Amino acid sequence: MAYKQEIVLTKWVAELKFPDFEFIADRVLTNVDVDAPGKHYIYQRRGLRKINDEVTIDGNSPTIETGGRYLEGTFAPTEYAINTYIKVNEDDILGRPAQKRLEEKIKELTLNRKFNKEYQMKTLLDSASNSESISTKWDSESATIEKDIRDLIKAFRDQAGVQPNTMIIPSNIWDKMIMDATLSNRWTLMPGRANQENLDLERLLTILFKNFKNIFIPTCMYSTGNRGNETETDLWEGSTLYMLYLGGTPQQMPNGSTAHVGAETTFTWASIFRKKKETVGSWLSPNGKIKYYELTEAYDMKLVCENAILKVTNVVS
Repeated sequence: MAYKQEIVLTKWVAELKFPDFEFIADRVLTNVDVDAPGKHYIYQRRGLRKINDEVTIDGNSPTIETGGRYLEGTFAPTEYAINTYIKVNEDDILGRPAQKRLEEKIKELTLNRKFNKEYQMKTLLDSASNSESISTKWDSESATIEKDIRDLIKAFRDQAGVQPNTMIIPSNIWDKMIMDATLSNRWTLMPGRANQENLDLERLLTILFKNFKNIFIPTCMYSTGNRGNETETDLWEGSTLYMLYLGGTPQQMPNGSTAHVGAETTFTWASIFRKKKETVGSWLSPNGKIKYYELTEAYDMKLVCENAILKVTNVVS
């Protein structure tokens, strides 16, 4: 039967929110819309050279060499797809109509698609080679979190030529940071704070470190193992946090989150070169009794500046 694009369902999927999960792939990768495979810049670092003399002489401005700041990379979007089906004009065992079952199944497809994208993004993040280790773990009584972050910002700037503007902090590390007595005391000294008692760590970090514009605390639980004997795992849980430089222009997504939009030349840690956004399509079985629904998306994730990533290891026990 003919394949049909489901416009209403596609819009609904774009607006979906998942309160139990904090997916960040679409928010932490610079989005670049493309029509076909192509080329992009690969940066070594954010380059800036001092020009000794910009004075016009005899009507001529000085010439500077702008090359050598980047290499050439390629991208080729791959289409990812997952589908489900419902029996037409037949209620399920709970007596629910087809439309209600369809919404639940499409939501489940979207959840799986977002998880797979999150997994891909974290794999790309972990492939970066630059790392620094914390000498005194942040869950110890002698932790020096603020000093450590300042030292890490300097190490990042030395390797990338720019300060990080984004930090990814797994929730298990975040929970230890909130318990830190020194940061709590720093919060009590902040004038005009909304909450006089409980530490607002995210606000405190943006006050202490003006360079951080984005702080993400991702959560993504998933199951492994055979049905009935699954093991629950948090994709992000561990002793590593990440500092990044995220380039592009902030833009609100249909679900209310903020993405960063750029181009093939944008300086950033990584980009998602997107040929097709999440799209729902459908088709009927030959006998017309079963209707299939497919969720597709086409993109390629690529590192743009590996030096714009710093993995911070050994953060907590």
